[in-house]
Amino acid sequence: MQTRYIFGFIFTFLTFFYMNLNTYAAENNVSNSAQQYADNNFKNIVLDIVKSEESTTYNLSKSENITFSKLYRVNVLSSDFVTTNDEINNSNKGIVPSDEWIAVVYQEEKPVNVIGTFKKENGEFDLSTFGYGKDLAEAIDNKQPNGGKLIYELPTDSWFLFSNGRVSAVNTAAKAILKTDVSLGEFRKFVNERYKNQEVIYENGEAVSVGGNYAIPYKKDSNSNYYFIGLGVLVLVLSIIVLIKLKSKKLKRD
Repeated sequence: MQTRYIFGFIFTFLTFFYMNLNTYAAENNVSNSAQQYADNNFKNIVLDIVKSEESTTYNLSKSENITFSKLYRVNVLSSDFVTTNDEINNSNKGIVPSDEWIAVVYQEEKPVNVIGTFKKENGEFDLSTFGYGKDLAEAIDNKQPNGGKLIYELPTDSWFLFSNGRVSAVNTAAKAILKTDVSLGEFRKFVNERYKNQEVIYENGEAVSVGGNYAIPYKKDSNSNYYFIGLGVLVLVLSIIVLIKLKSKKLKRD
């Protein structure tokens, strides 16, 4: 009877671990789907514009030498970050990853524009936009935000970078309102001051305040995969110890 309960516990625990591991993988592999869409579609989309009469509108010449940067995930600010004064216990609390990924478009190895892809409700990726502009393309190319988080503020078309505990302006629009690098806490006070008038926010609609979705709640970052690996190893070791003890007891009885 005792053995059955122990095996039942182990089975339940392993099932829970497996489900959480799959959830973690699904959340973190979304970039792979975005990358697949980018690899299969970005160049054709840009080349169609290059061959059209609208090429100059997108800062493009007629050259078909088109390449792209890596994909960068677009982040937004949660409503909690914007409207509350709660203490920030986590350095990146309130910076919420969106379902959009962007890449710099290079023509003749020069940054000319930015293109993006986003995940639709059905889970498939599609074109989000092509035309964030040359200003942003050059800014991202100059900043090279590897490891940092790009933050988009829709009303002012401003892009910021959170890296190493500091927030800096990326494009010209952002530099016009944030003159120097600031800490995340200082940035939050800056944002709070700008968005403290709720009537102004709602006049523009809930979805057009900070980052394009003012209603997004704060979500904690996913646990590291090291947590799940360690948990899995612990479960395996405990299972082996239990089995050895059970076998030892059985041998003694025999």
